[in-house]
Amino acid sequence: MQVQVISLNNPANAEVLDRSSSVSVSPAIKSGSTTPTASLPAPEIQVDSDGQIFRAYQSLTETTAKINQVAESVRQADSTMQEIGSTVDKMKGSLEGIIKNYPPFPPGSEQRVKALKDFAGLREEIEKLTLPPDPSQVPKLINDPAKSSGSSYITLDSNGTSIQLDRQQVDPGPNGLNIPILPATPPEDSGDEPIHNAISALNTAAKTVSDRRLSLSENFAQQALPAAVAAVTSQTGLSDAVHGTTTFSEQSASSKSRDISEIFSAISVGMSVSNDSFLKRIT
Repeated sequence: MQVQVISLNNPANAEVLDRSSSVSVSPAIKSGSTTPTASLPAPEIQVDSDGQIFRAYQSLTETTAKINQVAESVRQADSTMQEIGSTVDKMKGSLEGIIKNYPPFPPGSEQRVKALKDFAGLREEIEKLTLPPDPSQVPKLINDPAKSSGSSYITLDSNGTSIQLDRQQVDPGPNGLNIPILPATPPEDSGDEPIHNAISALNTAAKTVSDRRLSLSENFAQQALPAAVAAVTSQTGLSDAVHGTTTFSEQSASSKSRDISEIFSAISVGMSVSNDSFLKRIT
C-alpha cells in the first residue's frame, strides 16, 4: 500500500513511498547557521485508515444485502403475479366452456355447476397467492392493504438513503383485479349475462396484471438503482479526517469504477434478471 509523506517545510515536495520502505528525515537547518536555536519537528506521515476503510466496506456490504433482499421480494412478487395471470386465463376458460357450448349449458346442469365451481376455486387460489406466509414481503407489494397493511420501505444506510416501492394490487377484490363472485347453482345462477360480464372482467384483469407487473419492475428500477448509487457513493468515500492525504493506486480505483459501471449497466429493467445477487460484486 502507498502512503504519502508530506513535508511541513515544503508541502509541494510531498513524496509517495511504499509503506515497507524505511523513512529517515533529518531536520532542515538554515544554511550558514552554526548553532540552531530550535529543532524542527519531523514531517508528519499521513497513512490510510485501514479501520475506516474496513468499516466503510462493511457498511456497503450490509447495504447491498438489503438491496438484494428488496430485489428478491420484487422477483417473488413478479413470479406470483405471473402465476395469477395464468390463473385468470384458466378462469376465463372455465366460463367460456359454459357459453361456447351449443346450446349453452343451462343453470343447474352438471357441466355448468362444475365449471362455476372451478371458477370459484380459482378465484380463491388468487386470494391465497397474494397472501403468502411471513416473512414474505409479497403481500405488501400486491395485496389489499386492508388485509396486508404497511408499505415496502427499507432504509439502506445511516444517511437515510431508502427504497419505497408502490403497491401493485392484484388480489381479486374491487381495487385489485375486480373479479366477480358467481353462484354455482340456481336460483342464484339464473342466466348467462353474469357469465358474459365476468368474462369481460377477466379480460380487464389480465391486462391489469400485465400492467402492474410492468409498473412494479419500473418502480424498482427507479427506486433501487439511484439508491444503490447514492449508497455506493457515500459509503466508499473517505472521511474528512483523511481526505486529501490518502493515496490510492490509480489502477485499483479504475478497476473498482469499471466494476460498478458494469454491474449497473448489466441490470435489466425487467424481471428476467437471472442473478440472485446483482450488487454483491461491488464489494
